[in-house]
Amino acid sequence: MGAARVATLEVPGASLHYEVRGSGPVLLIIPGMPADAGFYAAVAGQLAGDRTVVAYDPRGMSRSRLHGPPADQRVEVHADDARRVLAAVGQGPADVLTDSISGLPGLQLAARHPGQVRTLVAFEPPLTELLPDRERWRAFYEDLHATYRSDGLGPALQQFAEAVGLGGEEPPQGDPDPEVTASMARMGGNLEAWLSHVLRPSFLTAAPDIAALRAGPARVVPVVGAASRPDQLAYQTTHALADQLGTSPVVVPGDHNAVTSRPQQFAAALRRML
Repeated sequence: MGAARVATLEVPGASLHYEVRGSGPVLLIIPGMPADAGFYAAVAGQLAGDRTVVAYDPRGMSRSRLHGPPADQRVEVHADDARRVLAAVGQGPADVLTDSISGLPGLQLAARHPGQVRTLVAFEPPLTELLPDRERWRAFYEDLHATYRSDGLGPALQQFAEAVGLGGEEPPQGDPDPEVTASMARMGGNLEAWLSHVLRPSFLTAAPDIAALRAGPARVVPVVGAASRPDQLAYQTTHALADQLGTSPVVVPGDHNAVTSRPQQFAAALRRML
């Protein structure tokens, strides 16, 4: 669909890099950190034929620079960033896709600004506050940072992957998209900020307002990968969200990496949901 139209949006405390493809009804993609907008280029290209697809780098990630020193991130601030990006690109309610951790600000957006969201597709959001062992996960986040402070980034990332059940996800099918490849390279530079300031209780212990979501006009669609496993955190929390909303998760091909490993199939499934 051609190159994305790139712009910068000034918001309180940061400058947000965002990209726009196509025309038609707006679909906002909130990247799952440490990813950025480029991570979703293949999916966006599939959908831009009849939609205005908007994606942005979350504050502190890649090309979205903070105005001050790094600080622990908060879900409500990221939700407000999403609201401001939507206001910059169009009027009326939009469809929203969240991926993994971006489900937290996405659900906050739908609950607090329901007029902005038509359908929210929440792909495998790690909502540990919805689990019966939420206290164990709160303790884990603190222990993760103790590992980071004492042993560094590598051991902390390994501890995180083992705890949430990640590892061994399928690689991209077919030739990799060059924008996705470039985004994956940038992600390496985001890992320190992501682990030290996003994987924190200030962000991860934000519980969605289920009552507001159930009462509001936005349709919330929990989504899980067909190859994701019951022992994985995101699988468990997606089912917990669906239970709270009185529905069942929609199943799409692939696993937690489906956005990049199966972009055509993921985009086709997303079209059906919307």
